[in-house]
Amino acid sequence: YATHRAELEEMGFDFRAQKLARHGWDKLKAALLHYKSLYGDVLVPFPFVIPADPQWPPQLWDMQLGIAVNHIRNQGSYSAHRAELEKMGFDFRAQAIACYGWDKVKAALMQYKTLHG
Repeated sequence: YATHRAELEEMGFDFRAQKLARHGWDKLKAALLHYKSLYGDVLVPFPFVIPADPQWPPQLWDMQLGIAVNHIRNQGSYSAHRAELEKMGFDFRAQAIACYGWDKVKAALMQYKTLHG
């Protein structure tokens, strides 16, 4: 959404409110590969947090993987590892825009703002 940041700020989005828990590349890579082994892809939903569940390694529990993926896609985090991410099947396009187009995403955001402030 970087190309639409000015419009989003006009709508009242505060980008300073976001925070990202930074993880080392090895830990993030392990999390993405494990996610792929469980779900078949690395299309991690934004709200996904690795659960404290035996199917996940304990050192990954509570990682906000969805937020980390969002930052890779939209803020260039871990750009030095782009080739490895692509090899995993990582799609760098913003998911919502890639699926629906900016006009539909913007309309949905405006409707949400109208309903919820």
